[in-house]
Amino acid sequence: MSIDIPIGHGGEVLEVSRRDLKENESFVFSILNDEAVPLWVYVDIALEYWKQGLRHQFEEVVRTGLRRAPREAGPVEQKHQVLLLNLLASYYIETAKSLPADSEYANDNPDRLTANQCILQATELLNEALSLDNQDVYAIVASGNIRLVRREYDEASNSFQGALSRDSTCVPALLGEASVRCLKGDFDKALELYQKVLSIKPDLQPDVRVPIGICYYKLGATTQSRKALERALQLDPNNADALILLAILDWNVCRGPEAVSDDKRRLSTSANAKLLKVYRTNKRHPLLACQMAYRKLLRKEYTECIRYADMVLQRTDVTRLRAEGLTCKARALQAMRKYNEALQLFEKAAALDPSSVSILYGLAAMQIFKGQTENACQTLERILQKEPQNTEAMMRLVSLYAQMPTRRTTAVELFDKFSRSSGGGHSLDTLDSNKDEDAVDDPNVLIDVGRALESASIKRSASLYRRSLEKLQARGIQIPPELYNNMAVLHQLLAESTEDATRKSVENIKDGVQANGSTDANSEPRTKDELLISADKFYNLALSAANQSDVGDGFRRAATMTKATVQYNQARLLEAKGELRQAVDAYKQILEQYPAYTDARLRLGAIYCDEGRFEDALEHFKLVADADPQHAESRLLIGRACSLAGKRVEAKRAFDSVLKSIDNQNIYALCALGNVQVGLARSAARQDPKERDELIVRAHRLYDAALKHDPKCVQAAIGMGILFTEVGQLRDAYTIFSQVEQATGDLPSAALNLAHILLALDEKDAKIAIPLYEKALKKGFGQDSYVLQSLARAYYILARERKDDAAMHSALQWVQKAAKLNPSDAAIFFNLALVKQHMAVVLNDQPIERRNLAAMHRATEGIETAEKIFTALASRDPEHRPNYNITHAMHRKTYCKDVRKLSEKKIHETATLERQREERKERIREEQRLREEQKLQKEREEQELRRHQEEERERRRAEIQAKLQEDMARSRQLDEEEKEMEVNKRKSKGSKRVREVSPSDSDNEPQKNDKRRRMRKKADQKRANTADDSDGELNEVNPSRTAKRVGIRSNLSSEFVEDSEDEEEVPNSPKRQDPENSGEDDSQSGSKRKRVAESDQENAQASSDERLSHNGTPVESEDDDVHFKRPRLSKGTKAAVEDSEEEA
Repeated sequence: MSIDIPIGHGGEVLEVSRRDLKENESFVFSILNDEAVPLWVYVDIALEYWKQGLRHQFEEVVRTGLRRAPREAGPVEQKHQVLLLNLLASYYIETAKSLPADSEYANDNPDRLTANQCILQATELLNEALSLDNQDVYAIVASGNIRLVRREYDEASNSFQGALSRDSTCVPALLGEASVRCLKGDFDKALELYQKVLSIKPDLQPDVRVPIGICYYKLGATTQSRKALERALQLDPNNADALILLAILDWNVCRGPEAVSDDKRRLSTSANAKLLKVYRTNKRHPLLACQMAYRKLLRKEYTECIRYADMVLQRTDVTRLRAEGLTCKARALQAMRKYNEALQLFEKAAALDPSSVSILYGLAAMQIFKGQTENACQTLERILQKEPQNTEAMMRLVSLYAQMPTRRTTAVELFDKFSRSSGGGHSLDTLDSNKDEDAVDDPNVLIDVGRALESASIKRSASLYRRSLEKLQARGIQIPPELYNNMAVLHQLLAESTEDATRKSVENIKDGVQANGSTDANSEPRTKDELLISADKFYNLALSAANQSDVGDGFRRAATMTKATVQYNQARLLEAKGELRQAVDAYKQILEQYPAYTDARLRLGAIYCDEGRFEDALEHFKLVADADPQHAESRLLIGRACSLAGKRVEAKRAFDSVLKSIDNQNIYALCALGNVQVGLARSAARQDPKERDELIVRAHRLYDAALKHDPKCVQAAIGMGILFTEVGQLRDAYTIFSQVEQATGDLPSAALNLAHILLALDEKDAKIAIPLYEKALKKGFGQDSYVLQSLARAYYILARERKDDAAMHSALQWVQKAAKLNPSDAAIFFNLALVKQHMAVVLNDQPIERRNLAAMHRATEGIETAEKIFTALASRDPEHRPNYNITHAMHRKTYCKDVRKLSEKKIHETATLERQREERKERIREEQRLREEQKLQKEREEQELRRHQEEERERRRAEIQAKLQEDMARSRQLDEEEKEMEVNKRKSKGSKRVREVSPSDSDNEPQKNDKRRRMRKKADQKRANTADDSDGELNEVNPSRTAKRVGIRSNLSSEFVEDSEDEEEVPNSPKRQDPENSGEDDSQSGSKRKRVAESDQENAQASSDERLSHNGTPVESEDDDVHFKRPRLSKGTKAAVEDSEEEA
């Protein structure tokens, strides 16, 4: 194929082969320079040079076309001129992309332009193109590319979108917008744009399938990414980008945890082959150099790694690629222990790619190594902002926070957050060994967090130490002696903070220790003694671990210091157990081995000081102070010992030396010196009031200075309150002490001073002051006789004010305890006698009905004791200046006699009243006894009466029952006789004999019937009476329930029924009857008799059932007469009746 070049205006055309452009370079340029060639020819030839990779020739052709462009070109020429400007601008932009921003463009650019200079050139060309045609799409796209190179992504996107609004299928604009989306991390949108470009121009070069594969990889679709890259490689087997990216994919699979050894070998070989192919075709490819740098880094070929990393930095200006190159080089330098250079490169890499977590983590590691803790925390915080669940960064940040005193709370909160997010579900307040701490696998992190919690929560700190110890044991790692030592110290602190630690308070500290150092979950310290024993075991384990560490090289000095520390802590443990003699021996042994161990010497002096051996204590303190004149603690202890020994001047000198020579802001020295000034002011109050005021002013300045340096200094605040008390400003002192008490809550001195102020303001507040004194005793002054006397005084004031003998008794108990603690203090015995004396006075002043005779006798005995004490105190020599008033003792001695006389009188009155009261009580008890006996006798009589009544009822019930049984037997006999009569009647009827009724029979029959009726009525009446008696006596039958009438009401009159019910059957009268009706009558009478018989049978059964109630008692009928049997009329009987009527 050739290029047709028009020459002149005669239509002559010169053909130039496209393949021979490089060989015919001079010929082509001579034509372009000498002949009047249209601008589109320059565009065509320049593009052909670009395709052949002849960049310099491309630039020369474009520049020649721009020089030959007419000044006033027509629309067609102007369009080609704009196109040439865009081509040259794009050329500079691509050149800038391939150059580092800080290097010169020396190889291919004769003007030695840098990347920034190329961008400036491109900007000028685009401005010129836009001045010719501000609607040109390609010029707008080129301006967007410039902004893209400048990393002005939002402005670049606006340019690309503006170009797409004019031409939605503009491929350069689509590619530019896709690039912006990739740089912003919006790979979904970028993938959509690249796919659109692929659909518009499938044969675009460079192949757009490569960025499509990258987008798929970023979105996690590794399979689609591999397919896209393999397709690009099918179309162009030499596509370097596709080869390198496929090699990276293979390499990542090789390094994955799921890869099999055969797959690893195969994929590694494939990746190496691809990289080798790229290396043979394009050695200068920056991505290839980056991969080679990583390979060399893994092989620990650090020099080669640095060389390839430098190639990356020289051959590309792509931000992320340059950041990778810097990271590789930094890690190589770090491995070579060139830490300063490595730190600088990590900082540059993080500035280029701040979104890379691996770069930030490497930077944080170097910052930690260089001691830049604050910068490392900020770097790790940036990582957690991008990846909140990054375990390594979070744990590293927790460790750093734990080492910073101001951020230890943050460390605990972050540790809690990680524990909850890891499935533990608990904060450190409810730490469980199998949940929260197991989420943290790094024992060093547990140790750091435990160290951060040592001051905040001893129990939680011990729990974390224990978990770290278990993890180290599980991994077979040697336990450092420091860990055992810290565990022991925490148990010792727990023992000191409680007298009886319950199971709940140590539920997270399962620290039974076996001989080999492992923990025993079944052993759990519950009491102070058990905690101290556990601490001792851990100290022994620490010594064993230190002796094992001593064998290794490089740890001898550290192990020696560790052993000395453990021995010192064991001596402190002996102090905690109260074994002071053994503790002194332990300190002496330490000083023999390590004479320069100042802490042991100071503790030994402190023990001597507490025992009152002030000279021995001062000797040890001065040895430390002489060895190190700048040792503030030794001088402070010297001042304390002198102050306790009463040497206030020497104490003042020691505290002054600290403030003047060592630390003028030492809080303890300021407060202690202020206390000394207050003591000196009290001593000078009587002799020199002016000096007293000066001393108080000095003390005020010292306390004020301490509060300025530490506004929360409690001792300085208490000292200030004491000063206000000394000058009489009690309200101000009360305000200070109440604020201190509210702020601290557990400080005994604050409670003690507040109680003093309350009593000084108003003795009526003694009831409020008493709990404060008791609190001071519980919190630290339990063995202080002064505090005991103060509490006794408060009870004494309360008892005297309210005339309360119980309060006075409490005052007596507390002052007796004070006397036992300090038997040499005469003032305490004066107060003891005074309380005993007032005990009697209070009892005497009580109303007579409230007096207790036994208490008054005890008070009388106490008066005798008080009189003896006052006598002894009054006989003391005033020259010895006792700490009480002898005159008052003499007056009290005299007053004891008056009180004793009054007490004896009150005892007599009370005894008389008690005797009368007892007599009255005895009379009342006797009356009560008599009433009780009468009541019991009445109850017994009532019970006897009820028993007799019950027996009578039972007897009568038995009689009634016997009568009922007798009546029932008689009734059954009558029923049987009636049945026999019925049977006889039926038999007589069966023989069909008709007997005429004679007058004599008629006369005899009524007599027999009357006799039967009388017998029947007599039996019925007897039964009725029996039923009435039973109802009246037993009350067992409800009167409202009566028996129903038996049988069917008859149409006959009662008289007729009574006359005929027992008549015997007689034959029919010889009355003439109609033959036809006779048969009918017979049939009717037979059926009637059958119905009557059935009805009679049913009624007889019902009658027998209704005769007795449920308890066998007869039931009354609704009528006066009770009918047990319905009267029966036979046919013969009826006929006989009719005959009798006719006769009448």
